[in-house]
Amino acid sequence: MKHYQNETGHILHLLPGVSVPEGYTEITHAQWMLLSGSTQAEVDAYERAQVQSQIDALERQHIAPRWQREFSMAVMQSMATPEQLAANFGYQAVKALDTQIAALRAQLEAL
Repeated sequence: MKHYQNETGHILHLLPGVSVPEGYTEITHAQWMLLSGSTQAEVDAYERAQVQSQIDALERQHIAPRWQREFSMAVMQSMATPEQLAANFGYQAVKALDTQIAALRAQLEAL
């Protein structure tokens, strides 16, 4: 469900794909929570949970927990030159996933 607000503060909750009436702007779930009376601490907890769930989903999807990614990259780095690593599809895939998850972890730390 998406949340929309107009200039007068009226809020609509619409399913994706439903036309949004003119004059309404999409707001985030966190903004809606604050407008609905949630505390900033509750919003922060919600946002942390959302980011952590993205990390968990990526690790499940790729069957690659953090320790396994770090170990795999360390082994590959110790056995190959930078040029070989650049050409190694497996290393590049693990590195890209690790970089994506590191960016999400940085978001967690910023919250």
